[in-house]
Amino acid sequence: MPSMTPTKDAEFIAWALNIYEKCVTNATEWKLSTATLQELSKYATDARTAYTTNSNKEDRSRKTAKLKKDSFVALREYLSVFIPTLTSNMNISNGELEAMSIRTRKHHAHHPLPVPPRAPAINVDSGKHHIVSIFASIPQLDGATTYLKSEKYYGICLRTRLEGQEEWHEKNYTRLHVDLLFNDADVKKELSVAIAWINPRLEHGPWSDTVTVIIN
Repeated sequence: MPSMTPTKDAEFIAWALNIYEKCVTNATEWKLSTATLQELSKYATDARTAYTTNSNKEDRSRKTAKLKKDSFVALREYLSVFIPTLTSNMNISNGELEAMSIRTRKHHAHHPLPVPPRAPAINVDSGKHHIVSIFASIPQLDGATTYLKSEKYYGICLRTRLEGQEEWHEKNYTRLHVDLLFNDADVKKELSVAIAWINPRLEHGPWSDTVTVIIN
């Protein structure tokens, strides 16, 4: 997420809602898909509702504070992936980016990164309590790996398919460690996982090996 992102709750939610409202208003001109707007709306609305509820002294409790915290974390994570798509969307002017308090393009120094040329190494651990942990890393020449992300890569695209599902499901993350939580009905089912690096335009490179684990 850009360094312009506010850190205080009140400023952050106002900043995020401004981005959301401008995306809705300019969706056609900016060629934003319905699916994108629906996803943005969910995160923004959840955070706004949780913040408003927790701001009311009469309604505030540990539960509302946790809901506010969790919804803000989810919104921040979503925006960290979403904002680069706005910056790279040439239907959006620098002036419009500035109006959303998003870092504008520096044309003299803007060199879009290419599609990542190779696949990451993948490590998948099926632990207790229905949690599957996925780790991405950069393969080293000696066979060892490091969990430090190269500047060439913006994040990962995680591809999963649960036993019984026909289609793969994909989601982008800017972190290299992702925990997936499943429910009781999924225990003993097979989960297939693969990952690929993404650049700031969310274009992914080659897929890693597919790893299959049993959900515990």
